Amino acid sequence: MNLGFEPESLDWNQVSDAYSPTIISQIMDGLTSFDEKDGEISVKPALAKSWTINSDGTEYTFHLDSRAKWSDGKAVLAQHFIDSFTRALNPETASPYGDLLSVIDLNKSKALDNETLLIKLKFPANYFLFLTAQCFTYPIRKDLIAKHGDNWTEAENMVTTGRFRLDKWQHEYKILLKAVPDYYLQDEIKSNITELKFFMVPEQSSAFTLFKKGQFDWIDGGSVPSSEFSKLDSLNPQRSSLLRSTFLGFNVQKAPFNNPLLRKAFSYAIDRKELVKLRGRGDVATASWIPPGLKSFYNESRGLEYRPDEARALLKAAGYENAKDFPEVEYLYPSREDAKALAEIMHSMWKKELNINVKLVALEWKVFLKTLTDNPPHLYRMSWGADYPEPSTFMYLFNKKSAINHGRWSNPRYEELVKSAVQSLNKEESIRLYQEAEKILLDEETAIAPLFVNSQVLLKHENIHNISPNPLDILFLEKVVKQ
Repeated sequence: MNLGFEPESLDWNQVSDAYSPTIISQIMDGLTSFDEKDGEISVKPALAKSWTINSDGTEYTFHLDSRAKWSDGKAVLAQHFIDSFTRALNPETASPYGDLLSVIDLNKSKALDNETLLIKLKFPANYFLFLTAQCFTYPIRKDLIAKHGDNWTEAENMVTTGRFRLDKWQHEYKILLKAVPDYYLQDEIKSNITELKFFMVPEQSSAFTLFKKGQFDWIDGGSVPSSEFSKLDSLNPQRSSLLRSTFLGFNVQKAPFNNPLLRKAFSYAIDRKELVKLRGRGDVATASWIPPGLKSFYNESRGLEYRPDEARALLKAAGYENAKDFPEVEYLYPSREDAKALAEIMHSMWKKELNINVKLVALEWKVFLKTLTDNPPHLYRMSWGADYPEPSTFMYLFNKKSAINHGRWSNPRYEELVKSAVQSLNKEESIRLYQEAEKILLDEETAIAPLFVNSQVLLKHENIHNISPNPLDILFLEKVVKQ
């Protein structure tokens, strides 16, 4: 199968990209795992066979499955989770999810015994149980990290809890995973897969050709060129909508986009409906940040925000009538065919509506991520997929302390509204607070410009069974059968 790009890291306390979790989810189990039925996402037991939650939602007690063990044969202990939370919350770890996990009160959370884990929260958080299925909450082995340092994720050093183990990592080329012979859930899974081979082929046309030649067993939409999307019906594609949104980011600390009038002008100049049509990948145009897949929280009254006349008026109000004396600005995107097509479409729209030529810059994925962190450009393309099915997974992205807030925007009122929405036990109040925060983010400040909600396509050969995408775009392959 095709991973697409080299994973940023296999250190689950530190990942923030879209590719690393695909590997980590095969080699690690967490307290729970995601489950889906009729489009609704829930969690089911994994390393924890059961749990209880107290009446005010601030105390979670997990009971571990006594059969669970690491790939070196040692038992999975409740303390391994406390060690993971402690490491992720240590500023020296620089975990992108440290802010999200800060809801845990480490001083009051503890291993009651080897198989019983008590997690105390500082305040109620209606998303917390979903976090226990995500890779950044997986257990760690402090002894192995201390022994191997930064090299603990290399194949010869890595010890894991999942159905597969890391056998070989040929950087920028291939990752080989091998089944763990005595995996504790093997009898329940009934899979005949002994190896998973992930290749890193960023060129979509090359990956698609390899699939058609039978060299890949399955691919998703990231391995399909836009030119092929209209012809996929003969290949019996599985299509699904995702809780993943693509947006235009602004560096609000870099002139000229420190001016919100210009940020709004660039957003209003984008014809989102035409954009997804030209992109041709089945996406859904939106100018909302909370996606329609989160049905009760989605604000249906928001339009698509294509207002070219107002965009030109805002450009003039900012002192750049007809783009006179407008400085050179850069738009950064990862070097992939669909990302390049998106960049060229928006370049054309900004030239047409604002008379501005934006410089397009493509970078290899890991360099792209590092540049966004170290020296964000004026403009950048980014996608964000939900970590769990609740709006805070999108809204937390723009907290001041978020390591993934590449545009470096912050607003105390926005953060207070999101915090209140998270803690509210009244769903109607939570909806109102989230929508008020979204108005600050998009209308008052235009910190970002949402573009579309991504869709997913999965293509597989007829001999592959028990594989299907979900709205979180996480594939768990432990039950796959190849005939």
